[in-house]
Amino acid sequence: VLIIVAPVLLLGDALLQAANQYLGFSYEVSLVMLFLAVTFFYPTVRSFIERNLGVYLLAEEISMNRFLSEAQEIIYGQIDISKMFDKLLPLIRDSFKVEKFLFVVLKEPDNQEIYRYFGHVENKMVRSVPSAAIALLKTRGGIIVRHEVRENPFDTRFELCVPFFDREKKLVGFFLFGEKEDGDVFTQEELNILEIFSDQMSAVIQNFRLFDEAKSFNLTLQRKVDSATKDLRQAYERLKELDLIKDEFISMASHELRTPMTAIKGYLWMLKEGRGGQLKPK
Repeated sequence: VLIIVAPVLLLGDALLQAANQYLGFSYEVSLVMLFLAVTFFYPTVRSFIERNLGVYLLAEEISMNRFLSEAQEIIYGQIDISKMFDKLLPLIRDSFKVEKFLFVVLKEPDNQEIYRYFGHVENKMVRSVPSAAIALLKTRGGIIVRHEVRENPFDTRFELCVPFFDREKKLVGFFLFGEKEDGDVFTQEELNILEIFSDQMSAVIQNFRLFDEAKSFNLTLQRKVDSATKDLRQAYERLKELDLIKDEFISMASHELRTPMTAIKGYLWMLKEGRGGQLKPK
């Protein structure tokens, strides 16, 4: 209503002054003429403004819906979080026209320690999130606009913060938006889309964490299997070595025992045959 009424009032005031100064009409006559002009042109002016304003709002709505659609294809079409953000961050930058942004995934829900981060980050917030920032996000429980808070609890500048909560309402991550390239503020349509995007990303973050846990478990299990296999292989090689030593020992012992036994058997035969003379009973 203000968009329509304000220009009309300004135009009316200008017409009143022009009619009084250049045409010599009194204020009352100029006011009546203005009333008639407004009555006649108001529907046309209103239609023109609403039509053009509607086109602008419709274009913004279409742009945000397109972002949401493309974002859904990306986040539900990837199982690797790094590859997902390689595609998602350019889409966010182009859709919202922001210069800097930061996506943070916490290591544990409601925990200060950062698990992964993507985008622009200050050196101070590489490993952990300030406790004041965690408290603020949990207290507000929704999107935070910079001018709505007195102090910046983050160690980096931001204009908009979109938190992500799991099913138990625990904080699992957040998205910080910097200033827009054109200096504009975030519109209500953009905030509405980001709320929907927040709900979707909360589920995706949990899925990625479960996937990473399963992947980490598989890697740990594989390392244990490889270690056990290596131990078994070493034990097998040792058994083969011991078996070879056993065969060599038996062969050597058999040879060493066979040589004196042959001589003994020869001497016994000679004694038995009397080759060395008659044996005494003793």
